[in-house]
Amino acid sequence: MGPPHTRSRTQSSDSRAVAPISFEDLCEFSSKVTSTLVDVADDATIKGHQAKELRNATAQAISDAWKDSRSATAALAKQVNESNSSLLQGLNDSFSAVGQRIDGIPQVLPCMPEASLPRIPYFSGANGGDLTPFSVWLRRFEDIQNLRPAPLSQKLKAYHLIAYLEGAAREKVDELTEEQRQDYDTVVAHLRKYYEGPHLRNMARRALSIAKQELGESAAAFADRIFKLVRAATPDQDISMQQQRVLEEFTARLRPRTRFQVELNNPTTLQQALDVAQMVEQIAETTPLDHSYSSGEKYKQITQTRFR
Repeated sequence: MGPPHTRSRTQSSDSRAVAPISFEDLCEFSSKVTSTLVDVADDATIKGHQAKELRNATAQAISDAWKDSRSATAALAKQVNESNSSLLQGLNDSFSAVGQRIDGIPQVLPCMPEASLPRIPYFSGANGGDLTPFSVWLRRFEDIQNLRPAPLSQKLKAYHLIAYLEGAAREKVDELTEEQRQDYDTVVAHLRKYYEGPHLRNMARRALSIAKQELGESAAAFADRIFKLVRAATPDQDISMQQQRVLEEFTARLRPRTRFQVELNNPTTLQQALDVAQMVEQIAETTPLDHSYSSGEKYKQITQTRFR
């Protein structure tokens, strides 16, 4: 069989004939399909190879369209990513510039007089010879700094810390560079390394071994001194073990008459032992010397009240 008979669209008198189609506005991919079998007459019989030709043209057009769309999508995604990266970099630069400007603004301290804050004792490394642990003093310092309505910067906080140092502790800070002295954590680490070192522990242990309640020293002041010595001598021990050690050392180093009354009540905490010791001191202050410990009558209320 020969090729199908073709004729011009203008010569067709069939009522099914369609008006000529303009392909000028069609895209490249659709033109590949519409240009296939364009010369076949409207009333001609389509052969198998012609249908396959149309199918192949359609498949090729779809494939080309998919590849082009994929390429365009990849290019668009790349452009969007580049735009986002550029925008993100611009934002980071802006934030960095704003941060630098804020840091460059002089900080004005809040209007809060220093007199309204609790007093911070100066730290010299051996306050009054009782070897106050640096960690104990530092905790007090930070507690008071936290009372400020606006927190200080690391630089100002370091300057405040240095201002409350004296003696050897102040000289120790001069070992740091100017830049290091402006960082609070660096100053604290430097002082902690020295004032909580082995030599300080040995000094605290020696001081603890000869400690005793001095004449005129109250039980409360003595308990505080023993507490500081134990903390300095045993910085690595658990807090519960330290508390038990403080109780034992406090009781054993009280004045003999006070120690007798405290041991008689068998306290289990430092506060219980301190309560008994203060009661003994109060009674001793209000009792004539000739009626003191010899008779023991004034201490019945103490010995009858035992801690359970």
